[in-house]
Amino acid sequence: MLLPRIAFLALTGALFFAAFLLGLRHMRRAPAGDAPGSLGRPASAAAIAATLLAVGMLFYRAATAHSATLPLSDHFDAFLLLAVLLAAAVVYLAWTRRFRSFAFFLLPMIGCLLWLGALLVALSPERFRGDLWGNVWTLLHIVTVIGGTLCFALGCVGGAVYLLAHRQLRRGGPEAGFRGLPPLATIERFNLSMVYAGFPLLTLAMITGTLRLAQGSGTAAGWATWHVSAKILLAILAWLTFAVVAHVPLNPRLRGLHAAWLTIVGFSLFLATYAAVTWM
Repeated sequence: MLLPRIAFLALTGALFFAAFLLGLRHMRRAPAGDAPGSLGRPASAAAIAATLLAVGMLFYRAATAHSATLPLSDHFDAFLLLAVLLAAAVVYLAWTRRFRSFAFFLLPMIGCLLWLGALLVALSPERFRGDLWGNVWTLLHIVTVIGGTLCFALGCVGGAVYLLAHRQLRRGGPEAGFRGLPPLATIERFNLSMVYAGFPLLTLAMITGTLRLAQGSGTAAGWATWHVSAKILLAILAWLTFAVVAHVPLNPRLRGLHAAWLTIVGFSLFLATYAAVTWM
């Protein structure tokens, strides 16, 4: 059953990438009177198909586990859930006029997360097996990690859009690239709000993860393995990076491009913690 799960994540991720490329093609060929951020029918169909596949698989996994809740038994379930949550964010942001074009750039992020999930499933398919819901620290850790990942993924895409909008503005405005991008100040506020929401979740995830690790190992030797040490180190680096971003309003020199880059770097470190405990 391992290969079908890897193939499913890869296929669903490819559909989200296809939606992005088709939407990009539509934007370049769309007439001037077309609504900014409009994906076109082919791109919308690909995004809807990918979302329905992910939602359907989550329901199927819950049904086969004979559970009314999500099983979240491994990377497969976790990354599918992240894809569905980000797809819901795409729908919501596309519904708002101000962030309609911003939602378009979430599609490749979803594809990247699904492909990362496929890689982690291939490397360690049994990583999260066990009674996840029977321990309060594990439950809190899972919820806060997924919530933090969602917030930081949105902030990372916001940072990338900020860099794109800034570059586009220097080269002549919307005529030189994408039409309908939000103003730089609006993107920056959005990024900071995502960091403000995700930073407490990351802090709680680190605390609960440490408590769960201490409870599970019981000895100092359980902390000495290299993958655990690497995971903790990367989590601390991610926490420090987002701590700096969260205090950007106190230091104007870190605003704008610096904050955008820090958000991207912080999310990259955050994702690296997934790989650190898997790449063994």
